[in-house]
Amino acid sequence: AHHELQESQAALKRTQNVACIGSWIYDFRFNTLVGSEEAYRLLDIPLGTTFTPCQFFQFIVAADRRAVWNAWQHARQGGIFQIEHRALIGGKLKWLTQRAEIERDADGNPCRAIGMVQDITSLKQATEALRQREEVFSSIVSQADSGILLIDIDSLELIEFNNAACQHLGYSREQFAGLTIYDLQVDSDHAKTKARLDKAIAQGGSVFEHELRTRDGSIRHFWTSLKPIQVGEQLRLSTVWSDITESKLIEQDLEA
Repeated sequence: AHHELQESQAALKRTQNVACIGSWIYDFRFNTLVGSEEAYRLLDIPLGTTFTPCQFFQFIVAADRRAVWNAWQHARQGGIFQIEHRALIGGKLKWLTQRAEIERDADGNPCRAIGMVQDITSLKQATEALRQREEVFSSIVSQADSGILLIDIDSLELIEFNNAACQHLGYSREQFAGLTIYDLQVDSDHAKTKARLDKAIAQGGSVFEHELRTRDGSIRHFWTSLKPIQVGEQLRLSTVWSDITESKLIEQDLEA
């Protein structure tokens, strides 16, 4: 039994180390904090050190201290402490998430908090990198001269689109958002439009020239690329078109 306990403790230690999660216990009576080996490692504190919440607050970035303090005071009443914050540890800025449950004595007073601390720096960095990447792509799409759209394959509703797409056809963003691909076609035969798109989807995409009707009823020519793409669990239709109306008019003048 003793050997099994040692193995269980060793497994828990390895799990905490892999997940960058440490555990801690706070004793309200003596105002002391003690933690697991991983908690000490995360905070760069000598193993076995007993310290107070005020000493821990020295690690927290000044701008986050008020939020952490408020969360702790709220937990004293509500029983759950949960917060994400930044901390300066070993000269490095880290993101930590903490969660704890507060136990109470027979009189209802808080007597002990059992909690965990996890280093989520890598997750925060990855999230920020993704946000910046999305911001860059969003900027590129919004500034593009070509119309760029994401279409629901079943309803052919316009899910996403850039400014150029609606401007090409004389619509505001609000007006364009309420349309479907059917509303833009010169040919009013919905079945024919759906069949043409289904064929393009079955082929994995298509590039072609076609006409679209603008808000004022005039016709413009576009060179269009369609490609089905997976967005989460949904299959969508990615569309990019370029207005070639002026080029077509020049061609017609030259031919005349």
